[in-house]
Amino acid sequence: DGNSGGIVSDAPVRIYGTITEVGEDMLTVDNQSEVSTSGEIILNIDPENTVLVDAQTGLPVSLSDVGEGSFEAYLGPVMTMSLPPHTVPYVVVVNIPEDGTAPQYAVAAGDLIPEDGVYTLEATDGRTYTVPEDVEIVPFRTKNIVSLGDLTAGRGCLIWLDENETAVKLVLLEGAPGAEAA
Repeated sequence: DGNSGGIVSDAPVRIYGTITEVGEDMLTVDNQSEVSTSGEIILNIDPENTVLVDAQTGLPVSLSDVGEGSFEAYLGPVMTMSLPPHTVPYVVVVNIPEDGTAPQYAVAAGDLIPEDGVYTLEATDGRTYTVPEDVEIVPFRTKNIVSLGDLTAGRGCLIWLDENETAVKLVLLEGAPGAEAA
């Protein structure tokens, strides 16, 4: 319908590229995406607010375990005007396999919409995802039991997709990194 009405202006912006240097509390990256500032960006990692996650396991990663290589990151609207620019990302995905894909970070725009055993997740950035009712869903950093019913409006999650763009795994985040706590 050509209507992008669901897009929220502060929806996270996805960038990707190569990690060129790992510092004590930051990553220096070469942004190869067409969005944000191309080239060098400093990602300041805030342990309280940045989700640093392994692309293959969905488990938290500490900065000291991050090596150079591919990354994807989801940024908020705030970036310094310095060169290189600095920003605090919401989510950074590391350890992306050469031939593999990284999970997508999405914030639910509303509750899941069920239909014939599958759910549709509408994200605040306007994307939609197909989620089977039997999808593997696990929490991030906790041992809580979670279900698709916990993925409500404003919750963030990481979504691994198969070749048909169907969710095969969800990691439910505690809130929505970057979203204002209600």
